[in-house]
Amino acid sequence: VNAHSKSEFHEVRIYAPPQSGEKVAWACVTFSADTNQESDQSAAVVVRARDQKVVATYTARVSEPVLRQQIFLLYRWYFNAYYAVELKGQGFNLQRALIEMGARNVYYWKREDVDPAEFTQSKYPGWETNGRTRPLMDGVLLETICYRDPNTNKPMPQSVVQDKQLLRQLQDLSWTNTGSLKSRNGHDDLVDAYAIALLLLRDPFSGLTKRTESESAKEKRELEESIARWSGKPIRD
Repeated sequence: VNAHSKSEFHEVRIYAPPQSGEKVAWACVTFSADTNQESDQSAAVVVRARDQKVVATYTARVSEPVLRQQIFLLYRWYFNAYYAVELKGQGFNLQRALIEMGARNVYYWKREDVDPAEFTQSKYPGWETNGRTRPLMDGVLLETICYRDPNTNKPMPQSVVQDKQLLRQLQDLSWTNTGSLKSRNGHDDLVDAYAIALLLLRDPFSGLTKRTESESAKEKRELEESIARWSGKPIRD
């Protein structure tokens, strides 16, 4: 696979190839096949669970059949990674077409305002961006890219982003009068796909939120060290 495969109408950019056992999630937002550079493009972002690194991006201004083929290949190449398609634009038909093609490791809509223990799978695949989910997308972006070290208050972004287009869109974000984050120049297709992918990594049905024993032990040790620093009491093994 060409790490920067590009044509006049679509491009895939790879920053880390798939690896056996590596967990990733990805999301796709779709728009029309309009080749006008002023309009939004269809975009997909693949994020690695281990360190929230953006390992691949895909941008396109192509018809739905071509988009469907390329997105399905991306799904297969990253070992059938957990994913969601935003249901706006071509998204509704694209999501169902991908499932019919065999891309069944898919996010299903859930209520986010109930206790996680009461979550149940629904029959509605795909991601719907609306007044209920937009705050979740804005929140995960702030949590990830605006994180500060609690001890030094220094910026410590919790994600690795090497994609120039995505970085430009993140830098262009600002608060609107309605209290949501939007790009000042109107292009936020990659940002939306990135936010949805980050939320998929936190989805309790994805299997990506589970911790190994060593990870749990490390987190426990870090918590104990933090408490010890604040209390002045040594840690007892």
